[in-house]
Amino acid sequence: MFGLPFKDTQCGAKIFKKNAIKTIISDLVIMDFAFDINLLYSLKKRGFKIREQGVVWKHMRGSFNFSVLYWKIIPQIALSLLKLRFNF
Repeated sequence: MFGLPFKDTQCGAKIFKKNAIKTIISDLVIMDFAFDINLLYSLKKRGFKIREQGVVWKHMRGSFNFSVLYWKIIPQIALSLLKLRFNF
């Protein structure tokens, strides 16, 4: 839908140059679980170079598990993605 070549857009570990964020801040219209896609898509549309770097993730026992919420958040993400797609 957005042509993003990443394996994991939802990873919370992201590093940016200050100029990139200043340039796209007004493009950010999604403030839920689809925020990362809005962020990456805006950077791509504005011509910024984006690189994906793998990280090793170790789940800590007892930490919050989003998989229990998937069926609740999937419809919300779908609506947000449609909103994002029609904003650009």
